[in-house]
Amino acid sequence: MAPLILYFLILFTTSITSSSARLADPTPTTWPEQFHSTIIWQSENKTQLDTLELWYDWTNGVSMSIVQRQLGKLLYGPEWSNGTSFRFTVDSSKECSVLQGGMVRPDWFRGAKYVGQVYMDDFLCNAWIVDGFMMYYEEVAYKRPVAWKSLEGQGTEHVMTFEVGKVLDHSYWQAPVYCFNDSGELKKKGMDKKRFGIYRI
Repeated sequence: MAPLILYFLILFTTSITSSSARLADPTPTTWPEQFHSTIIWQSENKTQLDTLELWYDWTNGVSMSIVQRQLGKLLYGPEWSNGTSFRFTVDSSKECSVLQGGMVRPDWFRGAKYVGQVYMDDFLCNAWIVDGFMMYYEEVAYKRPVAWKSLEGQGTEHVMTFEVGKVLDHSYWQAPVYCFNDSGELKKKGMDKKRFGIYRI
């Protein structure tokens, strides 16, 4: 009789453990340390579009966003793991801004609140609210990022490609000389700092 009781006890315990595992909310997949994505940003009222080439390189401590405003400026935005970010043009306007914030970690959505499964861009996605101001969508089937949407009216970024392991040539990382003053220190010049990068600050 004792072995039979032990058998049912093990079966009951296994059933409870399996049920708990099934009930656990999924968490976003940590980003690979190096990847390239082509992203389309659309404003909340759908009147503005940008294309964004995101080169994420956590291994080397830098992330580059190359943004083409629709019929507008081409902007470069390296974000460093030391907390420094640049926004600059490479044309005759020589615009540059130096910002604080730096690149996001591969698990920047850690602690996000799971809200369930929804369709985004015709993909079945798990969705999370990140830090109370962003909705992050990840494809259920392959666990790739599909989109992230501002909950504060800053629009939505739609991921068009996601190429793991692709790395940008390092000649693009360095900010131009006009981002610095004569003594080599960082300086600030006026530039629209909105709608740029992951958080669209």
